[in-house]
Amino acid sequence: MNRTIMKHEYCLAIRSLAQSTAASEPESNPWYGWQPQPRNEPTLAHRFVAICHQHAERTSVQDSRGERSYHWLYCQANRLAQHLLDHADFQTGAHIGICLPNSPEYVVAFFGVQLAGGVAVPLPPYQQGSRRLHQIHMTQLKLLIEEEKNSVAKPSAKRLIVRLNATKVPKECRQVRPMGQLAALLFTSGSSGDPKAVMLSHKNILANMQSIAKVLPLGSTDRTLANMPFAHALGNSVMQTHVLNGACLIFSSDLLFPTALLHALEKQHCTSLIAVPEVFDFLLRALGTDPLRCSHLRYMAVAGGRLDPVRAVQLARQISPADFFLMYGQTEATARLACLPSDQIETQADTIGQPIPGVDFSIRDPQGGEVKEGEVGTLYARGDNIMLGYWNDPQTNQRILTDGWLNTGDRAQKNRFGNYKICGRENGLVKIQGYRFHPNEIDLTLRSMLPDAEFVTVPYQDQGQTRLALFYRSNGRALEGLKIRQLCSRELPRHMLPQHYEAVDDWPVNSARKVDRTELVKRAQQVNLGQAYNRSA
Repeated sequence: MNRTIMKHEYCLAIRSLAQSTAASEPESNPWYGWQPQPRNEPTLAHRFVAICHQHAERTSVQDSRGERSYHWLYCQANRLAQHLLDHADFQTGAHIGICLPNSPEYVVAFFGVQLAGGVAVPLPPYQQGSRRLHQIHMTQLKLLIEEEKNSVAKPSAKRLIVRLNATKVPKECRQVRPMGQLAALLFTSGSSGDPKAVMLSHKNILANMQSIAKVLPLGSTDRTLANMPFAHALGNSVMQTHVLNGACLIFSSDLLFPTALLHALEKQHCTSLIAVPEVFDFLLRALGTDPLRCSHLRYMAVAGGRLDPVRAVQLARQISPADFFLMYGQTEATARLACLPSDQIETQADTIGQPIPGVDFSIRDPQGGEVKEGEVGTLYARGDNIMLGYWNDPQTNQRILTDGWLNTGDRAQKNRFGNYKICGRENGLVKIQGYRFHPNEIDLTLRSMLPDAEFVTVPYQDQGQTRLALFYRSNGRALEGLKIRQLCSRELPRHMLPQHYEAVDDWPVNSARKVDRTELVKRAQQVNLGQAYNRSA
């Protein structure tokens, strides 16, 4: 494929936040301050430099302005690193916010921060207001890298404009500088609560990247659509695994419609697509019963949530001969922990498969003992990809991290084939009429009888009592609310019956493109308040 020359200059803005984040630093958190990287352990910067030199002429990133080589990427990251090093508010280990959409410039910013010896803190670019300010203050950001044209900075704010496209690399930028153990602070999606800042080390990210490359057919010839937000765990993982293996990231701004996604896969000669379940539901609705026609596609992988087993099997068949992988993970594990290979989809699609190389699982009872095969317990994970901890949250760290094991908070069981099945969230259990259960059990029961529909049950509070709200969406024939209620009454015990039923055309999604359960809870509570007001009027 002929590489076109980029003609459009792109500018980044580096904004100083030093005064706005001058809050005192708690002494109780050992991660305030710089922690040296062990001398003999590689860093992201080491790997990035090696890959850029090895694949200098290969395409690293591509968007509507053309293709850019790994040599270009290396030059731009070094250029940005030099600007950071020259900045008065920068020092080794400084927390640098990256508030950019998925783009070649984002990749430049992330690895530029690494080359300078800073800590990257990705922030969703479309998130504003109090949550943005909370994240900035919480993580003690010193500088923010943002789009020059979309900056919300006040005119008086200290801002430096960095113009990309230069190809000369200063000699002093060619060596990798000393740096700290902490590489990035990545926020959890917050789909079931307030987002937390996860501390990821160079070792964490490199270990997970190498493990993923062993279970997916990923190599330097790969071309993937970068459709998942880089500011979140899965998108960050897709970026790391592809750049650090010499593959190509493709950026397209027109992926809001199923037909556009299908068109981009074929037009851009994509070899893979890695996304959350909602994207694949989106894709299946566009395909209907037709097979996917994408001549260069080699595989797809779903992560970041549970894809309904029936739909997983359907999708695997429709993209054949390309492979389809089911993956499971968490931000706290640098993204991915387990994988179900394509050849097991037909029979084991209700499981997450087995741990990826370098990861161990343990299912434990409340006393910490191992449960027997087939029994449900709490899933623990261990490996070099497990986070250092949550930023400035020592109490939670002490509770969920023990001797290298991470309490995932998921309830799971291991079947006779050695595969693991997720049975719900530990902290998602509710207690109604003396019975303790997970709302997901309701969704699973209904899906087994109506495979063409999607269900999400959430708990909400009504005058101090826990109630259940059932939201549903049809992927085929129309669903009648009365039929859903009758089905629940027939199949569910009394304590599991929802009090609120609501059909949705589309699921509300958060910045990680997962179903926003917090928003669904708000909807149910608002409806309940409206009904209470009408009764009192």
